[in-house]
Amino acid sequence: VKSSHYALPFYQEAYNIVRNYSADALVVLSSTFNPSTYPFKAELGMVQDEHMYYSVFTETAVQDQQANKEMAKKYLQSRTRWQVLVGEWSLEHNGYEETNAVSKQWYRDFALVQLQAFEQHSMGWIYWTYKIESPNSTWSFRDMCKEGMLPGCVPGFDYAPADWWSHHPQTFAYLDRKHLPSMPLDWKPSRRASEYFAGQEGRNKCPENTVQLPEAECRELPSLLGGALNDPFVVNESADPKGCFTFMSRYLFNKHPSGSARYERTPHCRLSCPLEFVPARRNVYTCPPGAVPLTMDECRYAPQEYGGSPSSPLEIKSSNDPVGCFKFLSLFYYNLNSHAIGRPGREMFCRRVCSAQYVPAPVSSNHCPAGTEELSEGECYAVPRQYGETRASF
Repeated sequence: VKSSHYALPFYQEAYNIVRNYSADALVVLSSTFNPSTYPFKAELGMVQDEHMYYSVFTETAVQDQQANKEMAKKYLQSRTRWQVLVGEWSLEHNGYEETNAVSKQWYRDFALVQLQAFEQHSMGWIYWTYKIESPNSTWSFRDMCKEGMLPGCVPGFDYAPADWWSHHPQTFAYLDRKHLPSMPLDWKPSRRASEYFAGQEGRNKCPENTVQLPEAECRELPSLLGGALNDPFVVNESADPKGCFTFMSRYLFNKHPSGSARYERTPHCRLSCPLEFVPARRNVYTCPPGAVPLTMDECRYAPQEYGGSPSSPLEIKSSNDPVGCFKFLSLFYYNLNSHAIGRPGREMFCRRVCSAQYVPAPVSSNHCPAGTEELSEGECYAVPRQYGETRASF
């Protein structure tokens, strides 16, 4: 078929047949004709098959593996409507020409680059192909594995575990974890980790309902969330975000009184009150009074309290499921479609509203009283309601 005019209606018919036999089986469609742009009826569980070769990116492979990782990550993150299955990839590429002296190590790191991007930003991958007639070809999974350029055949070079929700996030940073301290084998996600949130990359403030971290708490984040402390950890830079932030998976604490937003720097903050999950009533797809929708990060921790596991990836864009965090069968999802509607069998989850207690500082003071913390933007926005003042332009 050479035209989307015929292919996409055919996909709809095929999808309907699948749904007649299974209500929740994943339906995988090739990326040809961009099927995720087609308005499928009763759409659920759609997956787009992408063939990820470094000959199809705008840029081809380069010597710098971090740049190669960012290329793959950017490509996958641009496919936001459906989950993505990397249906084909290999160590074959266009671009950088390796010399014999660095070839094996470069290819091994090139494999780590792609595994990290695919396992962190897609639902799974398939290497193309298992074997070919030519020996030691980069198209041959079997030969590359035996040569130690892919995990699984050489002792000490293994894949990350399949039950990803039970393991440290650092476990899946195939390339970057080489430069990070190792974590204990019995590490499990801490309930306390759900109190901490990453702000928006390139910003210099905490998200709504969160507060900046003191230096001591910032030091603890690698053990809770993955990553490592930078050396030096404490800095005083006007060009970096104020307080706790990360750069390239490393945590820093900036003592500068104001700081600045900066590319690739992400502030890290803490909830201004404890996280309490609130399930919505059965077949009701709005939060109960006194509760608000969960953020995507909060949704990741709901399985620890209510059983099940997060879907991979967690985020979906569905017009027929509840907005935000919901559970279907044993999996949790986070629906990014703000105009979606719910349907039976989906259980929506919310959180109790944080009610901050405001404490005025002394007049002309530039510091919070002992035992209190600075307000987030969202909390500051609510102060006039508490004290009957007017709100200036934010």
